[in-house]
Amino acid sequence: MSAAAELSDAELLERLTVVERRRRVESVAGALTTVAVGQLLFAAFAFGHSRGPMPLRSVEVLVGILGTFVLSLIVAQVFRRRRLLRRATTVLRLREGPRIRKVALFEGYLAIDDELVIPEAVQSVTEDGERLLLRYRDARHGGPVLRELEGAAQSLAQVAGAARGG
Repeated sequence: MSAAAELSDAELLERLTVVERRRRVESVAGALTTVAVGQLLFAAFAFGHSRGPMPLRSVEVLVGILGTFVLSLIVAQVFRRRRLLRRATTVLRLREGPRIRKVALFEGYLAIDDELVIPEAVQSVTEDGERLLLRYRDARHGGPVLRELEGAAQSLAQVAGAARGG
């Protein structure tokens, strides 16, 4: 076993919470930026329209503000994952059973879709040709998790190295 035996579930949960909080702040900041830009664009449209022959009515301005807000939130959700993956050193697509998983390698942790894995929680990493068995402790669910990822040997070697903390 690795350093996982040394860390308690509370310590692992604390590390996961810190990483998730940082990712959540990035998501919220991105959403706020998207909403602000959308509102600014609508304000510019409304201002330009007010200088024309027929300014917008109050109802049209209100509907425009609300519509831009909703549209901005939808756009922010669409680009949320892309924004979070911006700091990843490597992003790989690997197969886990019938599903394709996006595995992102970050400095100090890796993410399998939206699930975070900290190298200190990894109990074993077994490479078998084009298959990688990754066993780690999940402090949230209070037990071990076994992931079987398939893909190119080079991609699996990168994931194995990140899971080992290297």
